[in-house]
Amino acid sequence: MALELVGGALLSASLQFLFERIGSPEILSYLRKKSKKSDFDDLLSKLRILFNSVSAVLDDADHKQISRNRAVEAWLDDLQDAVFDAEDLFDDIEYDVLQLKVEADSKPSSSKVRNLFKHKKKFRNLFSKSHDSNDQDLEKRMRKILERLEFIVKQKDVLGLKERVGERPSWRLPSTCLVEESEVYGRDDDKDSIGGLRHLRHLNLSSTSISRLPESVCKLYNLQTLELHSCKTLTKLPDDFHRLINLRYLDASWSNLEELPESLSSGLVDMPTHMGRMKSLETLSAFTVGIDNGKMIGELGGLSHLRGALHLKKLRNVLKAEDALEANLKEMKYLERLILEWDDDETGDSNHEMDVLDNLCPNSALKELEIKNYGGTKFPNWVFDPPLCNVVDVRLLKCKHCNRLPPLGQLPSLKFLWIEEFDAVVKVGPELFGNGSSTMKPFASLKVLRFYKMSNWEEWSMVAEDAEAFPKLRKLSLFDCKKLTGDLRCFLPSLTELSINKCPQLSSSLPEMPNVSKLKLVDCDKLTGGCHVVESFECLQYLQISTSFDSATCRSLPGSLKTLVIRGCKNLEFPLPHSYHCPDLTDLRTYDCEKLITSGMSWNLQGLPNLTNFTISCSECENHLVSFPEEGLLPSTITNLRICNLKRLKTLDNNGLQQLTSLTSLFISNCTNLQTIPEEGFPHSLESLRIQGCPLLEKKCEREGEYWNKISRIPRSVIDRELIN
Repeated sequence: MALELVGGALLSASLQFLFERIGSPEILSYLRKKSKKSDFDDLLSKLRILFNSVSAVLDDADHKQISRNRAVEAWLDDLQDAVFDAEDLFDDIEYDVLQLKVEADSKPSSSKVRNLFKHKKKFRNLFSKSHDSNDQDLEKRMRKILERLEFIVKQKDVLGLKERVGERPSWRLPSTCLVEESEVYGRDDDKDSIGGLRHLRHLNLSSTSISRLPESVCKLYNLQTLELHSCKTLTKLPDDFHRLINLRYLDASWSNLEELPESLSSGLVDMPTHMGRMKSLETLSAFTVGIDNGKMIGELGGLSHLRGALHLKKLRNVLKAEDALEANLKEMKYLERLILEWDDDETGDSNHEMDVLDNLCPNSALKELEIKNYGGTKFPNWVFDPPLCNVVDVRLLKCKHCNRLPPLGQLPSLKFLWIEEFDAVVKVGPELFGNGSSTMKPFASLKVLRFYKMSNWEEWSMVAEDAEAFPKLRKLSLFDCKKLTGDLRCFLPSLTELSINKCPQLSSSLPEMPNVSKLKLVDCDKLTGGCHVVESFECLQYLQISTSFDSATCRSLPGSLKTLVIRGCKNLEFPLPHSYHCPDLTDLRTYDCEKLITSGMSWNLQGLPNLTNFTISCSECENHLVSFPEEGLLPSTITNLRICNLKRLKTLDNNGLQQLTSLTSLFISNCTNLQTIPEEGFPHSLESLRIQGCPLLEKKCEREGEYWNKISRIPRSVIDRELIN
């Protein structure tokens, strides 16, 4: 019964296909030009009437077929044959229409096109007979189909087939040659015959071992989707790729193509010629400007329907700025993300690159903009003027010759700003905030701001008018700005995360940020205030500090704190038990804090009722611990314990370990002298044990080793990166 229902669905889909083709203006125009003698209008009208007649009774025929009505089954078989013949006829007509369209667009190589169409590939012959589409043949075939359908329509009355009340489900199945996907996916040996599947809409060659895309693919004029994902050995697209005039989606990501770019694939050198003729294309992840033909960027001007993301690479190969203007990015109103990337070298002409960028102004609908390796000394006005009124994400990366940042503060929708490796920038001042006469607060919508590897940046200054900047800023990050000495003092009412890393000359106080919940202060030794300022952050939940903090300034911690990470604070000691109160602290991690390790019981960790995670590591300091954990040091609430880089550690303390009745996970790493575990073994609550970089202990934990009986009962044990049980 299932097969019978599928048969009815196929007939319904075929009839739907035929109705669409009969009403096609292109097909009607083609047939009218084909012959003045043949009255194709009349023939098409009769076909439409006959198809309507049989379509109306298909539901009734299906119902009676299920009841094993042999006469109706035979009638449906005859109808199917006639419909499939009609489908083949319109396939050939549509194919000829597309051929003429391609030849008209390819006049310089028309002889090559004619030769291309002469060959009938074996895949084509599998599904339909070969016909010459002259006017007499078309008329003869159409009249023959009409005669068969007229007989079939008369038979429906004899069989008592009637129109049934109700709606047949809509089946949008692939028309014409029905091809199993397995016949197309991954068939490297038959790749040159793919061109015979002229009505194919979707071709997936992803993850195959093809090294080239055959020229025959360029004959698939109905192809709408081409997937080349992860074709690791694919190196080139065919020269006639532009003939795929109906292609809407192209995915060649993670394919090592020599002529497709890294974001679309990897390692693009050049694009096929005449890409601009693929006017239906909606998705093109990337476009690379070839070294020998920089003018090809103008091909983008014909792809105004591109949507989603577009990555333009190797823009240094654009020889004339006017060629960039022909790309006509302003007309790509569906484009949401644009990446403009130059080569990562120092050979570019700064003035030329400024002119090229000026001519690549996108549509105002753009949401995300990234400019990378740009060699100009300044940015064109469109980067910060009304053309980008809807942009929410701007990333300016490795623009090493720009000596000042563009005035982005007046972009009304900007929420994310990343600035990286502006080596020529020494000072960031009021110019970043934009037009001082504007009534809008600078960076009114900005939520995330990141400065990354600004090697020569020395000063960040703001005038009084900028005091109300960043009203919605939630995350601020300064990373590897080694010369920055400027003042960070400002009011950031919405800030929840602040990260300052590798800014050793920064001597500023921290900004006012009453709602900050996450704070990272790493390698910023001259930052003033230290823990004294940290105490005032009443909403702080995550704190990471390093190097610059000592016991003299860290007298208390916020009571809201949940995670505390301390790195490289060799002189830092915990305050006395009565001077801090962190009832919500759940995670404590200490790295290379020598005095903390030697102070031992003075930590008073028993006063932390919710502490569940504890990490101790000392790879860059001298420590004298030979046994750990000391009895009474850690609270019984600990569930996750990590012991790392304690070079002199020899044994795990029995009493201290057995007190950890909630312990479920234990990780021991790079304790090279550790060789003894307690006689009583590990707490019964332990579910996961990992030991690595502890050669003396690992040997005893092997099967049949001294400690095998102590670890074999643990549900999951990994010794030297090998799962034991």
